[in-house]
Amino acid sequence: MLRLASLADLILLACLASGGCTQRVDIASEQATLFNRDTEWSRAAEGKDVEAILSFVADDAIFFPPDGPMLRGKEAIRNFWSELAETPGFSLSWEATGAVVSRAGDMGYTHGLALVTRKDEEGNTDTKLTKYVTIWKKQPDGSWQVVVDIRAVYRVRILVETEAEAEALSARIGREQKLKAWIVPIP
Repeated sequence: MLRLASLADLILLACLASGGCTQRVDIASEQATLFNRDTEWSRAAEGKDVEAILSFVADDAIFFPPDGPMLRGKEAIRNFWSELAETPGFSLSWEATGAVVSRAGDMGYTHGLALVTRKDEEGNTDTKLTKYVTIWKKQPDGSWQVVVDIRAVYRVRILVETEAEAEALSARIGREQKLKAWIVPIP
């Protein structure tokens, strides 16, 4: 019996020493999954379906909208999105430009650019380019949910080296006509 316990101890020790007992995380695969999850969330936002939007959001999430107070919890975020969805002329779309996942594979973030369109006080259409960082947490079921979303309005134009870069970035966001005023080649 002592001999069997010693063999089991040696196997366990070898397993722990080699890292063979720990689950390996495929970071590249998780980053691709997170990037796609962010894209799916953007499509839900474009559709203005509040419950679909909230299906990506953790119950205890915190949002930092560009022109408003911090929102804490799903109910506050639901109220915010409900109001936006009913706002005439409102639209929001974003495109992730990157995704990063922790070594443990349990946390990650996406970042990118977004276009927000609203009517101003005079009824004119006002489109703003925003930047964002969204922090995601992997859930026990393997899905990713938003725990923090931070957005800020660009106060200046995005300068790029060439007209081709401007066109490529505009096309990537998917709103070429609206972005031409924001993304300009450096003179």
